[in-house]
This record gives sequence, structure tokens and C-alpha cells, in this order.
Amino acid sequence: MVQSLERYLEALKNLGVSPPMVVGITLMGVLNCVTAEDVDPRSWEDPQPLNEDLVPLPEVLIEEYGVKAPTILRSSFDIIWQSMGRPGSPYFDNEGKWDATSFPR
Repeated sequence: MVQSLERYLEALKNLGVSPPMVVGITLMGVLNCVTAEDVDPRSWEDPQPLNEDLVPLPEVLIEEYGVKAPTILRSSFDIIWQSMGRPGSPYFDNEGKWDATSFPR
């Protein structure tokens, strides 16, 4: 999502589209999905799968170019993780900076 949003924003900027813009994300076909960490039973004591097949997330307003894609998407990522019983996305450090190095491979 991060890489796609970066490409979309660059394309819109090159086309001369001016902010504000809105990003809307909907997860489809996700009933009973869990996070990658939840597949390993040692990683989390009580995995909580999604209980909806369609999860529309709140729209995010982009008021200007130059804001990094992870910053734009953070609230959406946090909601996804919170819906599975986690406090928020684990891919941001304590200062709120995107930490892609912690992705599971």
C-alpha cells in the first residue's frame, strides 16, 4: 500500500492534480484473516481473526504533497491491527516513524 500510494501521488502530481485529495481503503475477503505473526502460535497467545469479510476504513485527507505515504496511511494501518486485538501497527517506532525493516520476510 505504501509503495502504491507513493506512485499514485507522484503520478497525480505530474498530471497537475492539486490537493486536497482523499484516500479510501476497503479490505475485501478478509473474514477470519489473522496477521502473519499469528500464524506462528508461539508469537501471540490469543490471536483474534477479523470477524468481517468487508472492512471499510475511514477516509484519509491529503492536504498537500510532500507528506510521506506511511504517515498518510498510519491511522488506517493502526485500525487494521486494532481490529485484530493489537494496540496498533507494529511497523512504526516509538516516535511514529515508519520502520519497514521489521516486516516479516
